[in-house]
Amino acid sequence: YAQTIPEQAVPCSVNYPQPPASDTQTACTRSVAQAPLRQTANAYLCRLRLIVIILYIVCFGTYLLFTRQPDYFDSNRTVGFIVKDHDKVAAKFEYDGKTYLARVRYPALTATGKKVRVVYEAADPQNASQLTLFGYWITIGELLASLVIVAALFYIAHSITSNPVPEALLEELEAGQRPRLRKYDP
Repeated sequence: YAQTIPEQAVPCSVNYPQPPASDTQTACTRSVAQAPLRQTANAYLCRLRLIVIILYIVCFGTYLLFTRQPDYFDSNRTVGFIVKDHDKVAAKFEYDGKTYLARVRYPALTATGKKVRVVYEAADPQNASQLTLFGYWITIGELLASLVIVAALFYIAHSITSNPVPEALLEELEAGQRPRLRKYDP
């Protein structure tokens, strides 16, 4: 069952009067023409952000693994108890029949009498520290300094790449349109 509609009832197009071209329309036309260039720049910026984040995690993680004192990989670990010693909070532990005190970097995070893990060097048990995420592995100063460095480097990279020369953008677009030749194609 099909219904036919007379041709007079269906308008094909409506001719609206066009306003005269102005500078804003010309600028608009230019910005529409440059839209692929902006998309390319935005894609590049997204890749740059991802690379910066990955590099930050890898570099900061490597820094943390190999700069802790006492060294996590070469040191011994034991259990200690939080004590208050002369207005200072420390972790008390025993090694070789002697009692030692390990430093506690963030005493507000631990309560007196609490059982904690302690890392110490066997050759020098006085060089000991409470083994916690905040205090042994990550300190506030290191975290803030690394974030400031990353922010500065990202700002520099963004300022360099955010306003490229139009010729460079055109070259990048043309490179994407050219067919890639394989090494051994005739």
